[in-house]
Amino acid sequence: MVQRDFEGAIDSDELRGVYYAMYEWIEANGYEMAGPMLERFLNTPSPNEKGEMIGKVQIVFPVQKKKQ
Repeated sequence: MVQRDFEGAIDSDELRGVYYAMYEWIEANGYEMAGPMLERFLNTPSPNEKGEMIGKVQIVFPVQKKKQ
């Protein structure tokens, strides 16, 4: 399992970057997806002064070593 917690704007390039970095890490370390990913919200997102929804989310990818 690969897991990362994120706190910030839910619909942001920063959050998308977290996903890309996780996919890159999985590939670079010889893993592959072993099921659907999971997003678990750790709080209820709320708007900031810019109207962006801010929250805490846990991203989980089930992985397994690639079969050779």
